[in-house]
Amino acid sequence: MALIKPIYPVPLINKIKALLAFKLPSSEMPPPPITYVDDNVCKLSNNSIKARNMGIIPMLFMVSFIAFYQVVGFYSMWKSTEESMMKMVDFYKKIWGRLFLIPEC
Repeated sequence: MALIKPIYPVPLINKIKALLAFKLPSSEMPPPPITYVDDNVCKLSNNSIKARNMGIIPMLFMVSFIAFYQVVGFYSMWKSTEESMMKMVDFYKKIWGRLFLIPEC
């Protein structure tokens, strides 16, 4: 005999008669995940759709725009740094080129 007995969830289809026999008074509201109860219909609220529409999708857009502007900023910074370095190299070529062309006495 095992010390710990595993408890498996019972599928709702096996409890269908007990679930259909239960009548909820019309004056009481159903518990929070259930939004509507009828003789034939039991409507459940799906909070993952609300979370996706209200939080995850706008956050995805925000992260993509931030990433785009970071890449654009990095590229423009790289380009301007490269141009300034090329100007500095040309300037030093002019200075050092003149120094090496002057004959020593």
